Amino acid sequence: SSGINAEYGQVWMYSKNYEIISLENCLDASVPDANSRAFKRVSLWPCHGLGGNQKWHYSATQQIIHAESQLCLSVGDPSKPKLFLDHCDGSAHQMFTFTNIYSQDDFDF
Repeated sequence: SSGINAEYGQVWMYSKNYEIISLENCLDASVPDANSRAFKRVSLWPCHGLGGNQKWHYSATQQIIHAESQLCLSVGDPSKPKLFLDHCDGSAHQMFTFTNIYSQDDFDF
């Protein structure tokens, strides 16, 4: 697990189940229509542990990719940060850096 930038007073974790979690809620996105190019909203919902709309992959290019839609998590205007899904383009608005990355062995449950 690791924290996502807490600059705005939020702490996030990337779980071993590929969830992005804040407190007990997971970053959630509905699968968009395949023909839609509109920006898709993401929201926080209670974690259900089933993957699907709450499953994300962190790529070697520092992108967070929604597993079902293959769209990238993106940030809008930095002065009013809002997250949404958009087609992956490799821009700085789609790059996220995880810090304090630990293996599961680092935790005693």
